[in-house]
Amino acid sequence: MHLRRGRNSKTERMLRAARPAAPDDLVQRLVAEVTPMRRAQAPRFAIAGVATAVMLVGLAAVGGVGHAANELRHVANIATGHTHTFGKHLTVQMDQQSAARAQYSPPTTTTDTGTKATIPPNIASTVPVGDSSVTLTSSTTITATVANTLPSSVTSTATISSGASANQFVSVSLTDSSGNPIATLVVPMSVSISLTQTTTGSSSGGSGGLPMNYAVTFSTDGSNFQSIPECTNGALSSGQTACYVLTSSNDVQSGSHAAAGPTVQILSIKPGIFGVVYKANISTSETGKTVPQAGSGKFGDPTRNHVGAPTLKQVGSTITPQTTANSTKVPFTFSVDEQAAVYISIYDSQGNPVWIKTTGTTVRDHPYSGKTVHAFHTVILRPGLIKTMLNVPAGTLKPGQTYKIRITAVDFDGHKVTEFTTFTA
Repeated sequence: MHLRRGRNSKTERMLRAARPAAPDDLVQRLVAEVTPMRRAQAPRFAIAGVATAVMLVGLAAVGGVGHAANELRHVANIATGHTHTFGKHLTVQMDQQSAARAQYSPPTTTTDTGTKATIPPNIASTVPVGDSSVTLTSSTTITATVANTLPSSVTSTATISSGASANQFVSVSLTDSSGNPIATLVVPMSVSISLTQTTTGSSSGGSGGLPMNYAVTFSTDGSNFQSIPECTNGALSSGQTACYVLTSSNDVQSGSHAAAGPTVQILSIKPGIFGVVYKANISTSETGKTVPQAGSGKFGDPTRNHVGAPTLKQVGSTITPQTTANSTKVPFTFSVDEQAAVYISIYDSQGNPVWIKTTGTTVRDHPYSGKTVHAFHTVILRPGLIKTMLNVPAGTLKPGQTYKIRITAVDFDGHKVTEFTTFTA
């Protein structure tokens, strides 16, 4: 359809006749609120004034007059050089844009391999998958495929579960714009796994809040799972590939569902398969060492260890030496929460080591034999309470003097912790 232009156009006459009109007193009041312009500048803003008046007529019909008045004052401030309002307005707009860019949810598609999304450059983008999600940032456009199951090609024993809790996984694969796999990210991605706390108790020693006998792991093939350590100060340390933090939840679901457990937040510079799995599935320790078969009881058994350093505690507060004609026995009990090589020494008040007779010393009622040493060494394969009796040569401990027992525990990954306890002879 062709519309003729001109004042004699029939269409234009119809539009003009139907247009809304603002009351004259309203227009005059709004114009009076505008900061008066100097006469020398009048020609400069004549066109703007006419355009503003026309705009007000249209806004009056849709209730936008109040907003128009504010904008009109804003225009006047800019025209007269008073730009503070504009500056604040611009800052707010920029903040809003920054907040919008802080976390972006890209459009996703569902495929046989999981949820696929195209991640735009330099924007933190979150890809949801079930109750979990993956957030990542890239300097270039990449494609992320995320799933909350193991790849179909995996035939490992990683489906072993304990009680009502089951293993949980998030698989992440990344490709560049040419379809080539991305092996390493510059900015760590965040993998969030929400747990349902359906078991009683929790793993100890650096894994508080996880289901009992479960660990946070990483895998590249879905068959070999490596323990992931907890983050130091909530961030990846130098040389680390992945670490995790736990955030607790007090939310309780209704009905027959169990109370919501913690959320595991994994930081990683490498894509792969992340999970919270039963410890029997772990084949590699957090430092990359191959562990013995789960349940074997050998040093490094993943079912008897955890990420991070061991926890040592003295059990009981009083140590009373037992002196005989041939020796003095020093009984004390401590606990360790994972397998560890343990070194025990006794020092006098001057810091000098005291000789310990290996022969006659017992650990969990197991007798030892051998030469006299300054540091007694044993390996704890079964964590828990360790009842110990140290045999010291007769006359070594002086009555009334204070002595200090030093205990050092080193786990399978080389994490070391030392504790001291004192007693009086």
